[in-house]
Amino acid sequence: MVSNGIEYYTNKRILMLQGPMGPFFRHLSRDLRQAGAEVFKVNFNGGDWIFYPQRTMNFRGRPVEWPAFLEKVLTGLKIDVVLLFGDCRPVHHAVRTLAAHYSIEVGVFEEGYIRPDFITLERTGTNGYSSLPRDPEYYRQTPVPQIPETLPVGNAFGHLVLWTVVYCIAAIVLRPFFPHYLHHKPLRLKDGLPWIRSVIRKFFYRVKEKGVEKMLCEEHVGKYFLVPLQVHNDYQIQVHSRFDAVKTFIEEVVESFS
Repeated sequence: MVSNGIEYYTNKRILMLQGPMGPFFRHLSRDLRQAGAEVFKVNFNGGDWIFYPQRTMNFRGRPVEWPAFLEKVLTGLKIDVVLLFGDCRPVHHAVRTLAAHYSIEVGVFEEGYIRPDFITLERTGTNGYSSLPRDPEYYRQTPVPQIPETLPVGNAFGHLVLWTVVYCIAAIVLRPFFPHYLHHKPLRLKDGLPWIRSVIRKFFYRVKEKGVEKMLCEEHVGKYFLVPLQVHNDYQIQVHSRFDAVKTFIEEVVESFS
């Protein structure tokens, strides 16, 4: 889907559901329309609406009513492609089955996996639903494809914080207009306190631990193992792993080394 470029979507009728927090889907819809596509969008809460307020449909019903609403939209608008971010979110559960039934393509975005300055767009889904080969030998033997030149994104943490704050505030303030919406993660004012604490900690430890990365990469090469962790409520843990929690994963790793 992505290898053909945005021209692939010329003359297609596209339905956008939830995207990343921020204006990405609105900007993408502009580019798709310029390429000759017809784009429709469904909003589920005030955060969705604040970043994409025009040319949209607002779903304000109960979760149990969503599959029938989605099916009516897919058939009524003769949708060719559904684009979304986060294929395990509750509002996206019904997409896979309905799209397969009506032979509609689904494109799932993710924030680039491990390649800087890129996002990914896959047909089958992301993470555990991805069709990317699991065998490391495949990547050792397959020639690296020619990748189009792109502009470096740089450090986007400040934008991420801003978009998240705006999205959450809009979702909370406009909740009366979307009374039945259930977010896939906690979405209350008090849940913002850990985010604020996290931002303060990042700046604090950036100063306190200055030089640690260089020391590890130069003085201690080969003397340690790096085990990246996921946040506790990420779908890679909840859906796509055999662990019931990050704690269980940590325990198994520590035991294996001991």
